[in-house]
Amino acid sequence: METIAYKSKFPVLDDLRTAVKVTKAVIEARKSGATGVKVQPVKTVSLIDFGYWSWTPEALLSYPKHPSGTREAVKAVFDNLDEETKHALTFAPEDFTGGLVGRAKFWQEALKPNLTREQYSAAILTILDWCIWCAKRSNKEEITAESA
Repeated sequence: METIAYKSKFPVLDDLRTAVKVTKAVIEARKSGATGVKVQPVKTVSLIDFGYWSWTPEALLSYPKHPSGTREAVKAVFDNLDEETKHALTFAPEDFTGGLVGRAKFWQEALKPNLTREQYSAAILTILDWCIWCAKRSNKEEITAESA
């Protein structure tokens, strides 16, 4: 499909230019053997791609303000991962408690070579704190479910 767009100070001239372009496109289509050529207005719908980062728990963590740029550095490491890994990180692990340990190890290996010592320390401590919080919360829910 061919997109035809022109802008000028005079909208009428834009309309005339567009009409000429559409007419030429219809003539070319008919020469190529097309029959029943139909011209329809098309509306453009904006598409916002949030990417995978916004859907990961790590994106919601409160990284410390010092050293500055820690959150951005973690996001940069995430952005350089392959699509399959990014997608996998948007979901909770199946074996929740064991999966959290694996997730923490993954971040440890991914962040260490790419962040400064201070940023790495701040980021990994934040991630570990979140993993511990999740594991404790998960254990409380299991105990409550078993006693019911």
